[in-house]
Amino acid sequence: MRVALLSAVELTDQGTLRAFLTIGSRSVIAWQVDLAVSLGCERIICLATGPRPELIELQKEVEGRGLQFRMVRGPLQLVGLMSADNEIVVIEDGLVMDVALAGEIAGNCRGIAALPGDEGVSAGFERIDADRAWAGLIVARGNIVERLADMPADADAVSLLLRLALQSGTQVVLLDRQRMASGELILASDETSIAKREVALLDQAVTRSSWTAPASAISSRFARWLAPRALKKGPIIAKALAVVTVGAGIACSVVDYTWVGLILAAIAFLAWQVGSALSDMDSRMRGAAKSVKKNIITKSLVDIVLIAILVLPASLPMLASQIFLPLITIGLARLAQRDAGKMLSGLASDRVLLALMLAPAASIGRLDEMLALVALLFLSAALFVLRPSRITGD
Repeated sequence: MRVALLSAVELTDQGTLRAFLTIGSRSVIAWQVDLAVSLGCERIICLATGPRPELIELQKEVEGRGLQFRMVRGPLQLVGLMSADNEIVVIEDGLVMDVALAGEIAGNCRGIAALPGDEGVSAGFERIDADRAWAGLIVARGNIVERLADMPADADAVSLLLRLALQSGTQVVLLDRQRMASGELILASDETSIAKREVALLDQAVTRSSWTAPASAISSRFARWLAPRALKKGPIIAKALAVVTVGAGIACSVVDYTWVGLILAAIAFLAWQVGSALSDMDSRMRGAAKSVKKNIITKSLVDIVLIAILVLPASLPMLASQIFLPLITIGLARLAQRDAGKMLSGLASDRVLLALMLAPAASIGRLDEMLALVALLFLSAALFVLRPSRITGD
């Protein structure tokens, strides 16, 4: 079993704890927990001077994920929490490292991450020898922890573990200096260094959708503008707004104000996309995979809502005739989305644009004619504007 050792002791140049600086609305130490989990850790141990509200909250979050969490004050307490058959993962106080980079260093093996000496020391990392500096990550055998029992109770446990890992022959993995320049790893010594990493993380996490799907392009760019301040509560607020707005849209359609219902549906769909874009950014920053199943269900629900707004109000005897055109239009939109060229495929996938196109026609009583025209356009796109892969047979 792998056990992670984190720290919340070191101060920034401004006198605040490094561990509680924030990136993307989450603390540095919370990102370190994600890093530890990505490396297979099942238990988190945190070195701290004492319990703090932030650490209590972190403990609840970690235990809520099914992991063990313990706080210790020094090296002697650490000895009793490790066994020789464990592996210890030491993450330096304030280290922010890309999950993929950590996987390269020690995903399935042991190792000590290192940087060229002068560059690493100038960035705030501890020197190993004349040519190398520690890059803030160790994965080593758990038996090195036993030797902490012979050390002073007030010794620096992390620095001691680094020396013990080196003495035990743990492989040193030398990283290119470009890893720091790219923002893949930094030491949170001040607010400026954290801000640099935050910008890099957000830019990597955002999906820049093509303008062939205008609503997706707008929502992704708006989500990036809202981040990082909206990453925590933004998805919930945006999606709650979408649910309320779509409910109002359906109510308007029931009382025969279909055009208002369509406009409200377009606003709701856009709000939901903004919330999803924020959620996706947060997931990518954590290194989590996007749920394909959830995406399919969401798209299906959006189509069902749009069809309902187009059909209502309809009495049961008239339902079959009323639902025909909306159902055909949405079905052909999906066909064009799958089979048409890139530009038309993007347009066919945009339900915000479709709702806004239909709203003016509904306001003047020409909804059926507009639905027929749009359905014809989608059918033509699906039949005559093929994707290159379908032309070549790939």
